Formats: sequence, C-alpha cells, structure tokens
Amino acid sequence: MLPPKLIDTIDAFFFDMDGTIYLGEEPIPGARAALRSLRERGKRCYFVTNNTSKARHNYFDKLKRMEIEVELSEIIYPMHGVCDYLRSQAIDRIALLGTEALRQALVDDGFTVTFDNPQLVVIAYDNEMTYNKLASCIRLIHEGVAYIATHPDVVVPSPHGDLPDVGLFLPLIESATGRPVERVFGKPNAEMITGVMARDGLRAERTAMVGDRLMTDIALAVAVNCHSILVLTGVTSVADLATSSVVPDFILDGVKDLAAQAS
Repeated sequence: MLPPKLIDTIDAFFFDMDGTIYLGEEPIPGARAALRSLRERGKRCYFVTNNTSKARHNYFDKLKRMEIEVELSEIIYPMHGVCDYLRSQAIDRIALLGTEALRQALVDDGFTVTFDNPQLVVIAYDNEMTYNKLASCIRLIHEGVAYIATHPDVVVPSPHGDLPDVGLFLPLIESATGRPVERVFGKPNAEMITGVMARDGLRAERTAMVGDRLMTDIALAVAVNCHSILVLTGVTSVADLATSSVVPDFILDGVKDLAAQAS
C-alpha cells in the first residue's frame, strides 16, 4: 500500500509497459482507469520499456488501440540511447539480432543493417530469431567485431508465461565466443529517463518509477533516486523479495491500486 497523500507529493510517473500496463495485446485490468485518474489529477505519465522488438511509434499505436492516452514524446525505449551511441562512435553499418520491425526502424534512422562487414553487432529482443541469424552474429564476433545489447532483461512476460529475452542470449554468445558484451543499454541505466527528466523539468524526489521487475524497473528508480513502486502483475512475486538485493519503496497488487489514491 501507499502512504496516504503520497500521490500529492509526486508530479510524474514513469511506467514500465510489459507486465505493468499490459500483457500481450490486453491492458492489465484497472490500468487504463488508473492512468486516466492520474492524468485528471495533473500528473505526468511516461511509458518506459526495454522491449526492442518494435519501433517507438508501434508502442504509441499499441497504447492508442488500448484507449490509453499517450503522446509519442512520453514513450521511452532503449533504441534512443543505442542510436545516440552509434552516432557518437561514427558507426553506421551494423549487424542485428532483432526483429524485422526493428531492422526497418534502424534503416529509416539512417543505418545500414547487414551481416557483410559491419562495424558492430547489436543484440536486441528477437522473437523471429533463427539459428542462422544467431550463428551469423556469433561468427562476426569470433572475427573480432564487438557487440552491444539493447537491454539486460532475461525474460519477457506474456499471457502464456515468461519467454526468453536478450539477457538469456548474452551468456550463450559469450560462452560461444569467449568475448563479453561491450555495453548494455536500457533499464536500469539511469540515463534511460534522466534525459527526459531534464527536458521536462522533473525532480527525482517528486518522481516515481512503477514496474514489475526488481532488477530493471526498481533498480532504475534506485539509480535515479526517485520513488519506486513494484506491481505484482508481471514477473516478480512477493517471495522474490526475500532474496533480492533491490527492494522497492512500495508494493501494489497492480497499477489499478493507484486509482484509489488518484481519485
């Protein structure tokens, strides 16, 4: 539960999406109403995901289909940081372990995506992965090409249970190549949201991160030094807290519980 009047002390909420706002193509019960209540109270709402299977506008469209109020500028995901990094390193030719939607988004952003003489390998969430695609990335890493990852999540929640994510691929790649990943983006890195906080004039002590994962969502809140709210609608259970080094400030059954305080 949240302390009485806590909502009054928070100006902005950063919400994880998978397992917090929705599962698959369905909003989690009560999430839409809670978000509406927060907006009506004048709270700013942002949506933060480590899922790199789609382009930013796809998440915007997905939330709109669920009748959740959102602006494109309120959606934050790791490819912003990845693309900024690639440009800072003068890298415009990459190999990708990722979906066709992400490949097209990178091409639209000016990058060449190819297994032919790339400057870097990018490991992203890929629910279209084939053995040949994975083997091609590993071959390039054997040949000396460095690799980065878009995020560290081990699993992604789905209506059918947890499914493999990037964090499961990384040990496999390192075991096959003997080479560790050069850099991992996404939550829980503080820069995932600090740029938006600076842009919109948000103060950490009046900001909350809401999510279902201890080692990404709650760890991000710790890194930023803002309020952390764990919801139990995704991958984390109360039992997981007993062995976790990362502890949330507050625990809710779901985002729906915010509606009572926001009303």
